[in-house]
Amino acid sequence: KFAAEELRGDYTIVCKAVRLDGMALQYASEALQDDRSLVLEAVRCTGQALEFASSELQDVYRIVLDAVTQDWRALAFASRRLRSDNRILEAASVQDWDALFFAAPRLQSDRSLFLEAVKHKWTVLNFASPEIRKDREIAMLAIYQDW
Repeated sequence: KFAAEELRGDYTIVCKAVRLDGMALQYASEALQDDRSLVLEAVRCTGQALEFASSELQDVYRIVLDAVTQDWRALAFASRRLRSDNRILEAASVQDWDALFFAAPRLQSDRSLFLEAVKHKWTVLNFASPEIRKDREIAMLAIYQDW
């Protein structure tokens, strides 16, 4: 944070910093925020460091999968394309079904996904499309889950 600008571009220094705290990526130079190996180090330490990766790297499957596996909330910083990926969403939702909040609209209309989700956490209906909320079977599962 307080390092001179030229040190923020020093791979060795920044790599050591992100290994201690992935969020240190926010202080790295733009060039290092676009470096695959450095960003991988950061998100494996702290998934939410994905926020500070370049937009190009927020669209790299391996990086996003590692980030959401470390912390489901990293899904908020994934590209729209990867928020539509079933495996990425699964990696996030096994930690907390609230990850469905960040799911792409296509998945917020996925009946089978919500049939499973409401069995674990009825409040995920907040993230479902209007047609899913009208589904009688899903509503009944949500009611039973809450009792």
